[in-house]
Amino acid sequence: MNDFKIIALLLFTLLFESALHAQDKVIDLNEVTITGQKKTVFKELSLYDVADSIDEPNIEGFYALNLFNDNLSNEIWFTKNKNCITANVDNVNHFAGKSALKIKWDKMSGECNWIGMGFGWNSWLGKDLSSISDKTAIQFYAKTNGDTLSNLPLAIALEDYSGTQAYTGFSKTFIQSGKLTGTWSKVIIPINAFPIKQTDLDISNIKQFIIQFEATGDLIIDEITIIPFTGNLKPKFSAQKTSKPVNIDGNINIEEWELAALSINEKNNVFIQFDANNMYLAAQIIDEHALMNKFEDADIWNGDAIEFSVGTNAEADLNRTRYLLSDFQIGIKCVENAYVYNWKNKSKITNAEVKVLKNNSGYSIEVKIPLSSIGDFKPELGKAYGFEIAIDDGDQSGKRIRQHRWASSHMEGFNLNPSLWGLMIIK
Repeated sequence: MNDFKIIALLLFTLLFESALHAQDKVIDLNEVTITGQKKTVFKELSLYDVADSIDEPNIEGFYALNLFNDNLSNEIWFTKNKNCITANVDNVNHFAGKSALKIKWDKMSGECNWIGMGFGWNSWLGKDLSSISDKTAIQFYAKTNGDTLSNLPLAIALEDYSGTQAYTGFSKTFIQSGKLTGTWSKVIIPINAFPIKQTDLDISNIKQFIIQFEATGDLIIDEITIIPFTGNLKPKFSAQKTSKPVNIDGNINIEEWELAALSINEKNNVFIQFDANNMYLAAQIIDEHALMNKFEDADIWNGDAIEFSVGTNAEADLNRTRYLLSDFQIGIKCVENAYVYNWKNKSKITNAEVKVLKNNSGYSIEVKIPLSSIGDFKPELGKAYGFEIAIDDGDQSGKRIRQHRWASSHMEGFNLNPSLWGLMIIK
């Protein structure tokens, strides 16, 4: 046997004996933490122990819950023109963690056609929200530079990887405290507030969350996350179903109108009730130049008028962005010889009754509208129907100078987009 073979045999013998001795030794393995995209803790287990793990927070297996907490990363973009918008990390004002996001924008002075920013969170991977879209919301905390705001000039969207975007207007109902101030307020935007079905958004492959800015603003936001949430945040009011007769004389008798008024712009009060055959509406309107409207029929919105839209199908999708056959828009021309107009049928409702009275602060009005003229509407007790109402305000020339809306005070267009409506509940 040559020297090479002798050396190889000796090495093999030594390794074999080492392995035999190792069987008699106990290896003491402490708990080990391995850090990656998920954090899992591995423990030493006996033969019959059941393994357990500590995972990141999740909602039914959806882990990509964090959109923003501390840093401006490459997952966040915003319009590059600094005359339009600036976005910076604020290390002093933060709700949690080490910093927040300070955003200041000016669409008019910056001469900007569009201002926005997006959050591509979770490394820009496609996010599948299909199984949780009706039970989650986007939540963040916000504060102003000291001003008090009841709403924000924003539109918000989800975008999928085909480029489809589902936008919804920012609503004051998203603000949990009802207003934004110099202290932190919670903002909750339900995922089902986005028109997913109407836009054919692929909710199983979401690319990013987008904020579109309008007008001007100065805001600090922090801790943008996805949270569990059920229901919706649409504003609601109650309409009475009654068997009592209503006298249409323009004098609003509170005993006739049993439920609390629906308040628009904190000045104008509206009452609505139904009997088996009619809808009744009464309103007390504050108006410096009352009963000024020089327009007719389809154009009555352009002076003193009351408009309302109603969805007569309580089962319709609340986030639809187009009118259905069951959706109607009705207008009341508020002048001495007032009348009611149906935009869907493009005609006056000739069997409606209207009475208007001018007073020192504006005018009062009472209206009786046959339900047969609104698609033979049959409101049912306890059900909620899509509804929006607006007060059109004309000046001395008889032309509209402003519109006060109930549910969609933040955004025009309820006459085209039912997703902006609130809910009317029949009591």
